[in-house]
This record gives sequence, structure tokens and C-alpha cells, in this order.
Amino acid sequence: MSERTIQPPELIEQACPNCGEPMLAAWGATCGRCKPALSYSKTVILASADVAGMLPLALGWLIVVRSPKPELRGTLFDLSQPVTILTRSDTGAVEGAKVVSLDDGFMSAAHATIRRPIHVTPEAAFTIEDRKAPGPSANGTFVNSRKLTPGETARLGDGDMVRLGATELKFKSLYLPAAVSPL
Repeated sequence: MSERTIQPPELIEQACPNCGEPMLAAWGATCGRCKPALSYSKTVILASADVAGMLPLALGWLIVVRSPKPELRGTLFDLSQPVTILTRSDTGAVEGAKVVSLDDGFMSAAHATIRRPIHVTPEAAFTIEDRKAPGPSANGTFVNSRKLTPGETARLGDGDMVRLGATELKFKSLYLPAAVSPL
């Protein structure tokens, strides 16, 4: 008998029913390119007037789904800073940014940048872009199986999958309307 490896259902690749772009079955009904814009307004933002003494705030997280280091699976990274740099573990600090170091030899130094929205609106979204200098990352940045083109900035919506090197991360965020002031 020959041995056969069976892939888990979340790793089965299929074509997007709208455009034919390859995507993983677990990523939903369409690829990232065909995903409706409504899914991007999933960010928690509170204005300073909503909560006494609180500055504007946007909440988002990345959860490690797959990594060359299995013990990282399920690790949660908050995106609380205006800029978060996703990089391999042997890269040092970056001034003015939060650094998320992942033990992945397929990632580049300062592989991708995630920016928290700065405007306090329900339409605001976190964004991600591939490294710009000294050039694009060696293996690219993917959002929902679509590789970002050089210089492209992609909006992230709740549930989007991000792949950097051999690491896959799930983006999570939440939109809550502004608090109502008591009379």
C-alpha cells in the first residue's frame, strides 16, 4: 500500500467563483479581490468624547494560524500602535513602531507594515503593505491568497487571512458604534 497524505479541509485550494483566482476553501465564498467592501468596516473606534479621558482608539489583532514553529499557533498580537512591523525574529527594534517578530526563515526583515486607522469613522480600516525599502520582501505578502503588488496598500477586514513567508495569520477586529451620552 502506498501512503497518502490527506490535507485538512482548510488547506484545500479552489478557484474563486467570481474571478477564478486561486483561494483556500476555508477563506469564504470569494477571494480577497472579490470580497465586498462592506466587510472592511469592522474596526473598534471610540472618540475621546465617548469615554472620559480616553484618546481615539482602534482595536485589531493578529492570530497565528500556521507557523514553522507549531508552538506559536494561537498566539495573539494586538495592533494597538499606529504602526506595526511584521518581521522575522532576528530583526531589531524599529523606532516609532511596534515590532512583531515571527520565527520564520521565509520572511524578510521588516517584511510588512500594518497601519491602524487614524480617522474616527466606522468606514476606517487597518491596512497592510509589503516592504518598500530596500525593495519588496523576498516571498511577498498575501491577503486572502492574493499577493500584494509592489507599493499596494490593502484594507483588512475581520477574518482576513495574511500570509508572510510560511506564517499565516488571521486578522480580527470589531466595530462598535460610539457610546450614547447619558442625559
